[in-house]
Amino acid sequence: MKEVKRKVLVIAVALMVVAMLALPISLVSATKPTTMTLSGTISVLGTGSIFLAGESGNVLLKFRDVPVLWTGDIAGSGVYNGNWLDKGGDMILDVGVGTHALEDVTIDSVGTGDLTIGQNHVWNYFIKSGSGDLSSIRGKGTITMVNPVTYDYELEIQINP
Repeated sequence: MKEVKRKVLVIAVALMVVAMLALPISLVSATKPTTMTLSGTISVLGTGSIFLAGESGNVLLKFRDVPVLWTGDIAGSGVYNGNWLDKGGDMILDVGVGTHALEDVTIDSVGTGDLTIGQNHVWNYFIKSGSGDLSSIRGKGTITMVNPVTYDYELEIQINP
């Protein structure tokens, strides 16, 4: 009986040693994510609504289903929904949040799919989600206003295998 318990113990320890050695090997052989910088232009193809915020001097801009076209490393179109606030009416945007919902996007050397890009400040963008070949895309970046209907974007992205 003791001999059977000893054999079971030896086998259990041997299996644990094999498992402990295999784990670091599998971690080392894991594929690293692909990182790249994407850049291009966003063209706004429609308009939003502008509201004066009472007598405060603030201007609120609401954008609902505004058509947008992304060109460059991200090629696709969709709609933008967001709210911007110009405090004091000086034409300098102080707060801006929104979402670009893009369909049938193509990113060279990555693939195609739908892409949702969020805006958490006027000029800061981030990848919220993707589908198809873009389902594992993540990243963030900035936009720069060229004129009121044209913006340049630059996003640092990561594609997980």
